[in-house]
Amino acid sequence: LHHIARNSGKELCMEEVRHMISKSTVASDECMDLDDPIVRENFTELLRKVMQEDSCTWDAIRFLDKIVKARHIGFDYRLKFDTFGRPEALMWMFPHQRRNLLRYGHTLFLDGQKKQFNEFGWPYVGPVIKDSEFKVHTCAESICIEENNRVYAWIVQSMCAIESRFNILDLRIIYADQLISDAVLVELGIQDTCTLRCDYYHLLEEDWPNYFGPHTHNKIKPYLQKMLTSRTEDEHRNAYFSAIPHVQHNAEHARYLQKIYSKPSYFAGYYLRAIEGHMELKGYVPAEQSYLR
Repeated sequence: LHHIARNSGKELCMEEVRHMISKSTVASDECMDLDDPIVRENFTELLRKVMQEDSCTWDAIRFLDKIVKARHIGFDYRLKFDTFGRPEALMWMFPHQRRNLLRYGHTLFLDGQKKQFNEFGWPYVGPVIKDSEFKVHTCAESICIEENNRVYAWIVQSMCAIESRFNILDLRIIYADQLISDAVLVELGIQDTCTLRCDYYHLLEEDWPNYFGPHTHNKIKPYLQKMLTSRTEDEHRNAYFSAIPHVQHNAEHARYLQKIYSKPSYFAGYYLRAIEGHMELKGYVPAEQSYLR
């Protein structure tokens, strides 16, 4: 898989051939950087061919129709097709997941587990909720050939189609990482009634240190934390102005900090606290917790 995804075109040496045909576990050696656009495109195309041309896909669909539906009343699934009528995503819901959506679907946590870190080797998306006891439950499950806004919107639309009693206008908050944009809300027609929120941990510990660099980030981190957790608009504004002197020497950093400040619906703590059902949460950690069960 490592060789195919990179599509190097080079001839393999004998050592590489032995390694590829070996039956030993080599998963750690195949863990790839999927942020590389060439690697991601090649791997997505590989998964597309498997899902669309391998007979296992159609065997699985027949299994869902003949066995699972018969044994689990209320179970249903949906297939997403491309413009040529070929499958590119599959999602399913069991009765208990439909109940979870109805009872606690006002707040959703969306995240995809990368194919290289799960047992099945496919991008996996399991929208989750938190109940009144702060326990994590899935509302649906899905495998797809890639993560993007269209797939996330389709999953939520399919959930609403299967559980027709759920009104999508009741969805108030979606917690997600920066792979998901407001385009999902627009696609779902809820851009005026639902708020897309960032993830506290990924921004402070991964995205922002990489963007600002360790030196600048260490200086402005306390102010960024204050903006994310602010209880009032004044607290948010004061944190922003306190951070400005540390980035004003870099025009790009200054513009990005201004972008953070000017989008309170996504970044500001005081904005989130004003939304009913925010549950004092800071991100999509529940979605990642569901993968560990």
